[in-house]
Amino acid sequence: MSPTAEPALYELIERTLDRVHAPALDGVWLEHGANAGALVGRRDWLLRRHVGLVLGFLTVIRLDAAALEAVLAHEAGHLTDSDSLRRSLAARRYRGRRRLSARTSMATRWYWKWWLRLSREQAIDAERHADAVAIELTSREIAGEALGETVLADAIHRWALYRLHEYWQQGVAPSRMRPLYEMAWDGLSEEAARRLLDQRVAQPDAPEDTHPGLAERYTALPADLKSRPLAAGLLRHVDHFDRACTALYTRHTSRHNLEPVELKRNAPSEHT
Repeated sequence: MSPTAEPALYELIERTLDRVHAPALDGVWLEHGANAGALVGRRDWLLRRHVGLVLGFLTVIRLDAAALEAVLAHEAGHLTDSDSLRRSLAARRYRGRRRLSARTSMATRWYWKWWLRLSREQAIDAERHADAVAIELTSREIAGEALGETVLADAIHRWALYRLHEYWQQGVAPSRMRPLYEMAWDGLSEEAARRLLDQRVAQPDAPEDTHPGLAERYTALPADLKSRPLAAGLLRHVDHFDRACTALYTRHTSRHNLEPVELKRNAPSEHT
C-alpha cells in the first residue's frame, strides 16, 4: 500500500507511530483478515532494523479513525517494546504462524505447533504490554472498543472464509471478499453478533492464534453494536485492494488453479 494512494491512512499511521516514538516503517501491507501485525526484519549493512506493518483488510475498512489509531498504537507497542527477548519472541511467533498456514511446511508443522505452545505465556505478556501502549495513547474506552471491533471483524472474516471455501469446491474463486463480508454483516442480528463474540472469546487458545489470552483482555462492546456500518474506515481504493488481497489469498491457500469470477451478492440470511 503506497502513501500516495492512501494519504489519509498513511498520515494516521505515521502520526500514531511518531507519538510513541516507533521507528520509521519500510512499508505497510494489506492482507485479508481482521488482525494487524508488526513486522521486524533483519538488519541491513548499516545495522538498521527493517520494520513494517501488516493490516487486515476488514479491520481497515471497518474501524473509524479513533479505533484504528488504538490498533496502530497496539502494534507500535510491539515495535517499541524494551524487552528484547519478548520482542524477538513475538517476531518468531509471527514467522511460525506463517509456516503453519503454508501448504509446503507439512514436515515442520509439529515443531511450530510445539514452539507456539511453549511461548504462549510470553506472547500474552507481550499483548498486555501493547494494550497498555494503546490505552496510554488513546483511552481505555477507545482501546477496549477497538479490541472488541477487531474480534467481531475476525468472526465475520471466519464466516466469509467458510463461504469462500464452498465456492472453491464448486470450482469458482470469487474475485472479491467484500460481498461475502456484506452477506455476513447484513444477515447478522445483534443477538447473533454477540453470540459470535462470546464464542470467539471462549475458544481455547490455539497455537496459531495471533493474539493469545483474548478472554483475559476482551472488553464488551456497546449496546448499539449494529448501528455502525460494515465499512466506515479511511481506505479509499477499497475495490482495488480487495481484489489484490483476494487473489493473493486464493493463490497461497487454494490447492486448485481457479479462475476468479465476480461474485453476485445473494440475499442475506439470518445467522444461527
